[in-house]
Amino acid sequence: MTIAVFSLIISLTFFSTGQELKTSAYTAVADTADDFRPGTIHEAVFYLNETLPERDLESIRETDEASFVGNALTGDGLGRWIIEEWELWKPGRLHTFFNRNQISQPLEMAEVILTSLHRYLNNRPMHINQQMEQIRAFWEDQEKGLEKGREEKDDNGDDPDDS
Repeated sequence: MTIAVFSLIISLTFFSTGQELKTSAYTAVADTADDFRPGTIHEAVFYLNETLPERDLESIRETDEASFVGNALTGDGLGRWIIEEWELWKPGRLHTFFNRNQISQPLEMAEVILTSLHRYLNNRPMHINQQMEQIRAFWEDQEKGLEKGREEKDDNGDDPDDS
């Protein structure tokens, strides 16, 4: 099996416990025959656990979940790397899994993967279904708000936002 080694620069930003901005270079190993794309969230988490340097894994462990995920999803962080390298917008097993669970945005897919990674590293249950339910509930609430706004506009004949 031919193995290709490629270097990636990943920006991991952590604000908890007074840590400074960290930028780390790490080496990932991929099979050139079918550049690694995980088929499940568990495969993604295990891959990241085996690929990221121990110092980055320790920083992730020490950072609270919301800060880690939020910072990893901004700019050129680990979330962007996950989306780009694993082509979360393209059909594949992982993409299909998310779509079957009504998660269609690559950023939301990366959010679930990052949250699961943080929980795994901290020996907590990943609760993947609950994570996806929260995302679906968010969008349902957004839709309800839009419908309510449309109803108010229809009832008054004006746009409720113009007041």
